[in-house]
Amino acid sequence: MGQCISSRQKLEKAKEGGGGGGGGCVCKEERINGCLAMVQEQKSRLYIARKCLVMLLCWHKYSNY
Repeated sequence: MGQCISSRQKLEKAKEGGGGGGGGCVCKEERINGCLAMVQEQKSRLYIARKCLVMLLCWHKYSNY
């Protein structure tokens, strides 16, 4: 989650001209890195949700142990 917030803040600062003499230009690599971070975070969330769902569906198998 923190990666998304920090990448949004970076984009806002770059748009405001806080990134130096860039004139509000956002570097392509920064946008790609931000997108990749968001994709990785979503993959992690889906992995955890899938594991929890399988555990909830299969709990009766292991209830005797």
